[in-house]
Amino acid sequence: MSDISYSKFLIKSKFNPKKAKKYMESYDKIMESGLFDKNYYLKAYPHIAKSGMDPLVHYLFYGYKEDKNPSAQFNLKRYLEEYPEIKKMGLNPLVHYIDNDHEGFTLEENPFVARRKKILDTNSLFLADYSFDSEPLVSIIILNRNGLGHLQRLFADFDKKTNYSNYEIIVVDNASCDKSVEYLHSLNLPIRVIENSENVSFSKGNNDAAKIANGEYLILLNNDIEPTYGWLNEMVGTVLNNENVGSVGAKLIFPYYEDMESQGKSFSIQHAGVKFREERTPYIYGPYHEHMYSTMLFSDELNHKKE
Repeated sequence: MSDISYSKFLIKSKFNPKKAKKYMESYDKIMESGLFDKNYYLKAYPHIAKSGMDPLVHYLFYGYKEDKNPSAQFNLKRYLEEYPEIKKMGLNPLVHYIDNDHEGFTLEENPFVARRKKILDTNSLFLADYSFDSEPLVSIIILNRNGLGHLQRLFADFDKKTNYSNYEIIVVDNASCDKSVEYLHSLNLPIRVIENSENVSFSKGNNDAAKIANGEYLILLNNDIEPTYGWLNEMVGTVLNNENVGSVGAKLIFPYYEDMESQGKSFSIQHAGVKFREERTPYIYGPYHEHMYSTMLFSDELNHKKE
C-alpha cells in the first residue's frame, strides 16, 4: 500500500474522493511495477527535489502531463508515438502501459550506458598501437583540490590502461581536506605529490610541477578524466612519428549526465581537436573546437580505423 496518506491524495485531488482513490491506486500500481525510479526522477528534474514533494506524487499529478520520464528504462517517446491517443485523452502513459500489459517499451539497459560500452568495446579498433625502440620519459601533471572521487575513477586500473611504461605522475594537491592526499600515497604507481597549504592558481600549480618534472614530455591531465586503454601510447606515438607535430591532445567524450537538460550529450564528443581559422584580419588566427558536442563518435572523419 501507498506510504502517502489518503488525505494528501484527497487534497491534491481538490477533495474529489473518486479521483483521490484513483490516484492512490495508480501510485501503488506504479510502485509495484518497479518502473518508476525516484532517484532518477529527482536528479533529472532537480526543481522537484527542492519542492520537497514526493516524486511519484509529482509525476502522477503533473509530471506525465509535461512528458517527464518516469525512469531511464521506460521509452516514453516511442510509447507516445505508438499510442498518440494517450496524450489526446489526457492519460498517464506509464499507467496505460501497466494496465494494458504492453511489451517492448522498456529498455534492458540505459541507452547511454550502452553507448559507453560501445566506446570501450571498439576503442582498440582506432589505436595505431605504436612501438618504440626506447620510450622517452613522460611526466603526467595533475592538479587536484578535494577531488577524491575523481582521482579514484582516474586511477582505477590506471596501469592496465596505460600500455606505456616510462612515465611519472606529479599531483599538485591544493589543500584538499577530503583524504585525497592519503589516497594518492596509497597508490602503487610512480607518483609524487606536491602538498600545498593553499589553493594556488591553475597556471602556478602546473608550473610548479613542471619545474620538478624529469620527463622529456609533459602531459597536463585533468583529475576528472577517465582514460581508455592505450591513451598514453597513442599520444606519445603521434608526437614521435610526426615531425610537424608540436603538441597533441586527446579526443574527449562527455560523461553521463542524469539531468534531462544535459543528458542528450552524454557520451558524445566534447572535443576532437583544435584548428585555426582567420579572425578579423589576414594576420590574426584564432583556435576553434571542431565537432564540439558532436555525436559522431564512430565516424571516419573523427577516427582513423586500424587496418
